Amino acid sequence: MSDEDFEFIADSTFVDNLVAGYNAKYTGKVVTMGTTSVADDGTILHGLLDVPDDVFLTPTKSGRMIGVPDKGTTTFDVALKEVAFGVETITNGAGTVAHGMDNTPTTVILTSTVADRSWRVHTIGSSTFSIAALVASTGGAITGDEDWHWVAYADCAAEDIHWMAFGDRDGESGP
Repeated sequence: MSDEDFEFIADSTFVDNLVAGYNAKYTGKVVTMGTTSVADDGTILHGLLDVPDDVFLTPTKSGRMIGVPDKGTTTFDVALKEVAFGVETITNGAGTVAHGMDNTPTTVILTSTVADRSWRVHTIGSSTFSIAALVASTGGAITGDEDWHWVAYADCAAEDIHWMAFGDRDGESGP
């Protein structure tokens, strides 16, 4: 843990302000917290005596999804993904979309606003991805303009996240 990380025993005022309605769950729990630079699939040392009851994470950049896939006795794992989405007008069934993401997408999902369409992402680059679409029932080319909805996901490089881990005192259950 860094110098900015610290530990305290949660009192009911803190808990009421942090998580409304959960004061019975967290009152008397040990709380560790900090700001740590971590990438997707990274690990953070939580400083508790046992597996945390709960871990709360907040990314410091917009457009991020974050979660805790696993908690252990000394660390917890972080899943950190960047997500972007939009609607693009594609002409004649093909086009290039500027995704505006900090990281190169690993996944792009496309949905047409017109029924009976089949699509494929040709290339995914650091700033754009390209798509091609066909009429699904005939395999024929699409002519004219059509709107396509897209969602792109990327694994994040290291960036700061804020975290809080709640656990029991002295390895015992309960406050």
